[in-house]
Amino acid sequence: METTLTDPGPYETAAGIAQSIAVNVLSEQVADLTDPAFAALGLDSASGTQDAYYKQILTALTAIEGDLAAITAKMNALSAGIDKIEAQLTQISSQITDAELQAALLQYAQNLNVVEQNYQTFAAAIVGMANATTFEQGTNSLFDLFQATNVDAVATAMRNIHDLLVGSGELRGIISYQAVEVTQAYAKVAADPAQTTRVINTDPALAGLWFASFPDASMILDALPGVLSDTFGKVIVPALTAALACQVKGLSFLCAAWGGTINASSLTTVTADTQAIIGAMGTLFAGMPVDDLAAIAMKNYATPVPLSAQSAQWALQGDTVGSPFDNDWVFWNVGPPPDLPNSGPRAGLVATPWAYGIRPSFSVENEGGNMVENPDGSFTNCQYAAYPVPFSYVSTPTQNGVGMPANFKAFLATLPAAS
Repeated sequence: METTLTDPGPYETAAGIAQSIAVNVLSEQVADLTDPAFAALGLDSASGTQDAYYKQILTALTAIEGDLAAITAKMNALSAGIDKIEAQLTQISSQITDAELQAALLQYAQNLNVVEQNYQTFAAAIVGMANATTFEQGTNSLFDLFQATNVDAVATAMRNIHDLLVGSGELRGIISYQAVEVTQAYAKVAADPAQTTRVINTDPALAGLWFASFPDASMILDALPGVLSDTFGKVIVPALTAALACQVKGLSFLCAAWGGTINASSLTTVTADTQAIIGAMGTLFAGMPVDDLAAIAMKNYATPVPLSAQSAQWALQGDTVGSPFDNDWVFWNVGPPPDLPNSGPRAGLVATPWAYGIRPSFSVENEGGNMVENPDGSFTNCQYAAYPVPFSYVSTPTQNGVGMPANFKAFLATLPAAS
C-alpha cells in the first residue's frame, strides 16, 4: 500500500523556518530546533502546578530519550545551539533622522526587549535541565515562564515587531526605510569633491585650469554601483540579519511554549508574520528606483558652470558671445575629440544629464588667451572657450547593467521561502 506524506503541522512549520534562518542566515550550526524535545516542553491543561509540570516533562522526555541521564545529555546538546542563537545581535540602528523611523525603532527596541528577556530566561532554564541535579529547578523555571500571560506578551511583541518591520496602516515599515540608507549614503558621495573631481594633471602650476582637473558629474553616476554594494554590505544586510535573529528567538520560544499543546495552532500566525517579513526583504531592491536615485543625485550635486563664467564672454565657434550656459549645464567628462581618440578625459559641459539620453554638450577651457575678432576689427580676449562635440549620451544606471548588489543577492538566497 502506497503511503503519502502529510503536510507538516504548525509546530513543524514554525520550527523549520526558525531552523532554516538560524543555520543559513545567522551562520551558526545550531541544534535542530525541530527536535521533539522542544515540542514536549509546552504546558498542557493538566500542568496546574510546578510539580505536575515537572512530572509531565519527565514523562514526555523519558518517552523520547529514555532515562534522566539521556534527557540531560539531550538538553545539554540543545542548550549549545540555544546559546548560539542567544548571542546573535537583534538590535537595529540607523543614522537616518526621520522622526517616524526613529519612533518605529524605539517601539521596535521595546518589543524586542520582551522577546530577548524571555528568550534569555528560556535559555537559562534549558541549561538547568541539562544537569540531573538542577533538572527539576529548570523545569520550574519553564513552568513560570510558559504561563499564558507571559507567553501572550511574547506573541504580542512578535506581532508588533512584524508591523514595525513591514509597516501597518499608514506607517512605513523599517525594512522599506533601508532604501533611504542608500539615498543618504549616495548623497554623501555625490556631495564630496574628493570623490567627484576628475584629476588629469597634478602640476601645481596648472591648478584651477579645467584641463588639469574639473568637477565631473559623470563620476556621480559611476559611483552608484559601489554605493549600493557598500551600503547593502555594511548597513542593510546587517540590519535585516538582526531582524531575522529576532524572529528566530521569538519563533523558538513560542515553539517551545506552544508545541504539543492546544495552542500549537497559534504558531500559524507567527509563522505567517515571519514569512511576510522575509517577503518584504525580498522585494526591497525591486522597489528601489535606481535610475531616479542617480538622476536626483546628479541634479542636486552636479557642479554647474560657475556664475562668474555665466556672466562672462566666451569664445564659441569663432564668435564672441555672452555665456550660452546656465545652471542646467554641468561639468562632465565629454571624452577626447574625434581627432585625438587616445587623449583621455576632457572637461566639458553637458545640459541636464539627469534627463538621460542624448544631451547637448561642449568641451570647455578656462585658460584664457582666446582672441576673437569682433565685427569692427577689434579683438576680445575671452577667458572661456567652448567647442561643440557631437553629443554626449548619458545612459541610465539600469541600461549600464546596475542591478541588485551581489552581497544582497547572496543574502536573499539564504532565506527560506516567503510563503
